[in-house]
Amino acid sequence: NLAMVRWVASGLFVLVLIAFGVATGFVLVENAGWTLVQIPSWLQSTVGGQALEVWSPILLLSWPVALVTSILLVWSLGRGMFRSRQDGRAIVGLERELAALRNLPFMHPAPLEDLPDDLEEELDAS
Repeated sequence: NLAMVRWVASGLFVLVLIAFGVATGFVLVENAGWTLVQIPSWLQSTVGGQALEVWSPILLLSWPVALVTSILLVWSLGRGMFRSRQDGRAIVGLERELAALRNLPFMHPAPLEDLPDDLEEELDAS
């Protein structure tokens, strides 16, 4: 049941992304021209004081691309941190299990009746 919900949610997400892409394409086609971009006064000393002529679709498309890239970057960093914590907990659990198995002969030694007869006589003599 949960797997079906995930498939439906994934499908809806893909459809929304396709619709967003189509709408963005229509906006970019309608605004396909060149725009004069003025450089702010505080940045003129670094870049220069001349205005830049930029193609409008690139200017419009840069905002959604920057937003999606930022969201994916934050998501991947969070996912990586979550996975490293999860892996760390698994390693600690495996180390505890291994320590318990290494100490098994000391914590639960084999009963004397499981030992060979000549070794049992030697242990009784000492």
